[in-house]
Amino acid sequence: MRSGRAGSTGNLLRLAGLGALTLAALVLGGYLALDRLAATEVLYIAPKPDDVVRVERGLWEPGQPVAEIYGTPASSTVRVVRPDPERLLRPAEDSSLLLLKVDRQRGDSPLQVKTVWFLAARLALGLGLFAGLAWPGGWWLGRRARTRARDAFVGDPI
Repeated sequence: MRSGRAGSTGNLLRLAGLGALTLAALVLGGYLALDRLAATEVLYIAPKPDDVVRVERGLWEPGQPVAEIYGTPASSTVRVVRPDPERLLRPAEDSSLLLLKVDRQRGDSPLQVKTVWFLAARLALGLGLFAGLAWPGGWWLGRRARTRARDAFVGDPI
């Protein structure tokens, strides 16, 4: 005779752990897909006014930094998720460079891939920890229910 409630609770807990592992894998897979399909490597610049850019382009000579023509560049490139096409700039002087106009004074803050990774990694870790605790907990509850059912069966008088 099995105790239906404790045994099913153990099964539900194990199923929840399996679901958490599946969800963690989907979160990490979704991050990888987002990074590969929707992210672009850009260099942030604080844009200069158009008239200043025209003067800078006239003074520019080959060998000089290109990003400084259009604005004050950041120190390194970053991967951004779906940047606004109107703010992207591919300079004629260096077509391999992709600039993103970001005005931090106005509160511009494009979504970076490293921010998505930060969130995805922590969510997957939490789901993995839940699964790591749920699976043994479900096994323990199921074993406990089987032991109680066996003891109840053995102790019943005929």
